[in-house]
Amino acid sequence: MNKQFFLAVSMLAVAACAARTRGPSLITEPCAALADSVSKYVSVDALPLAHIVGNPRLPRTPAMLGPGDSAYVEFLVRPDGVADTSTVLVTGANDPEFLRSAVAFAAESQFVPAQAQGCPMMSKYNLVVKSRATTR
Repeated sequence: MNKQFFLAVSMLAVAACAARTRGPSLITEPCAALADSVSKYVSVDALPLAHIVGNPRLPRTPAMLGPGDSAYVEFLVRPDGVADTSTVLVTGANDPEFLRSAVAFAAESQFVPAQAQGCPMMSKYNLVVKSRATTR
């Protein structure tokens, strides 16, 4: 009797699993192939640009930036439109508070990644922060 009970429960479990529909995959096969090719054959500096959504608060101007100087911020944007904050690179300013501000900007902003063949792909975003004009 225990053997028949176990067999019946097993058959019900198999039938339930077979009847369940699978949810849609997040990345289609062509898009996965494109992402794989881009990651293997395209350097970061050749990635297409992502676009920012809305009008977010920009990073503050670095304290040590002289008149006419600028700082450059660059980071990667994933295909889902979220910035990869581990890739934030700041050039032209060595102010730790500015770096924190740039990372916060990347983390809090939403982006539209570049697309190829209808597939969102890894992109980059760059921002130039210029010094504030001084009036005398």
